[in-house]
Parts: sequence; C-alpha cells; structure tokens
Amino acid sequence: MRTSGYICEDPFSIFIIINSVLKLKDSSENVWERETTHVFIKQLMALPFLPWNHVEDVFNAMTNRCPPHLEELVGYVKTQWMQNPVFPIRSWSVFDFKVRTNNDVEGWHRRMNVKAQGLSLPLYHLIPLLLREAELVKTRIAACDLERNLRQIVTTTQKKIEDAAARYMEDIITASHFLKVCGSI
Repeated sequence: MRTSGYICEDPFSIFIIINSVLKLKDSSENVWERETTHVFIKQLMALPFLPWNHVEDVFNAMTNRCPPHLEELVGYVKTQWMQNPVFPIRSWSVFDFKVRTNNDVEGWHRRMNVKAQGLSLPLYHLIPLLLREAELVKTRIAACDLERNLRQIVTTTQKKIEDAAARYMEDIITASHFLKVCGSI
C-alpha cells in the first residue's frame, strides 16, 4: 500500500507543526529565526521527494541541525514516519513519481457525478453507468489514449521537481537545496 507521501496529511503532525511555530512566535520576534524555522519545516515535509534510500541519512543530518523548538516535531516524524513498521520509507517516497496526489481519482469521481447529474443513483442505474465507463476505459487503452490532461501549473511544477531531482542525482545540488526547491513549490 502506498501513501501519498505528504507527511502533513496526518492531522496530528499538522498540530505539532503549528504548535512548534507558535512556540517560536512566543519566544522570539527574530525574523531570521522565523525564516529558518519555516525553511526547516518545509524541508522536513519535502523528505518524501528524496529517493527512499537517501531519506534516512538526510533526516539524520537535519536532526543534527534541528532548532530546539522543533525537536518535538522532529521526534514525531522520526517515530511516525522514519521508524514506522507499517509504512516503511520506501512506501512513502515519491521520488521520480509523476502522480503524487489523488486528483486523478477526484477527477474521475467528478466526471461520474456529472454523468449521474449529481443524483444518488440507485444501484440499477449506477451499474449501466459504470459499464459505459469501463467500455470507455477499454477503448482508451486500445487506442493508447492514456495521456492525462494536466493544467499548465501542474506541468510547470512537475518540471521544476524533475529538474531539481536530476541536479540532485548528478551531485550538482545538495540534499538541503533539493529539499528547499521541493518545499517551496
């Protein structure tokens, strides 16, 4: 089973991130320190963009430079993601994946809702609708018409990630810079 790869889908991790940022706000009004915190959190959340076999080493390096007010967040990521026996790192790394969201499934649901005219169809109306959809998919497969319709922003974002990944794999940029690129997208 694959997760989407985004650490922040877990509501508890979102709470820890917000709590960590609020602690910083309470403890300091230093702009540089706040910016450093935001960059660190973005890099932490971008870990899934790394190749799975690089994640642990990069995470350990990040742990060594972790600001004190984010230790709780780093501890959470370590126990819930890095050492998770159910979802090993390999299962949530999205390195070199073209599709990292559930937008495709949501798009399919939207198309089905339009075809059903937004109604809750009884089963005997739903089955013919699903059969027509299955025939359409079969036809598209036979015609090799499986391209996704992507908005320009998605294509641009994907290109930025791919370019940064290529530079990272060629040792042109560091893991930290790669995570900054992915975290700022």
